[in-house]
Amino acid sequence: MNLVDDEVKLASRWLRFFAYIIDIIIIQLIAFFLIFWAFGISYISFIYSKIENDTNLDYYMFLFGLLGIVILVILNIKLLFSRGQTIGKYILKIKIVNEYYELPNKKTLLIRYLVYFISIIPLIGGIFYFIDSIFIFFNKQKQCLHDLAAKTYVIKC
Repeated sequence: MNLVDDEVKLASRWLRFFAYIIDIIIIQLIAFFLIFWAFGISYISFIYSKIENDTNLDYYMFLFGLLGIVILVILNIKLLFSRGQTIGKYILKIKIVNEYYELPNKKTLLIRYLVYFISIIPLIGGIFYFIDSIFIFFNKQKQCLHDLAAKTYVIKC
């Protein structure tokens, strides 16, 4: 990818970070309200008491992460396939493109997010997430590992 073109500008690391934060806030709020709606306040109190006592913390974190992924997919699938954006990327006017500056196909997006979702696997997920996240600082093209695996870039719209 030749980023000398004036037409294409990579999204800054901060824009990517804030788009991720927006996505996470939306996902967590929806997950919280879904759990509250389905199970009531007693279930939420039960989970927090287990977390405070550190009993099966990995199990609950895995389930909460899995619920987050389901919500992420449901909320973002149309935007990802039609525009190469999540809700956070849409709000901040950045998008995912392939090496030809085009909308990535479904296979490319699947590869990108399968690599990205390794981060929810208990024990190794946190380490992978850290490595994936900091990789953006050591890459001129501002790519994380999931971008490199799928040959994608995040650019300003």
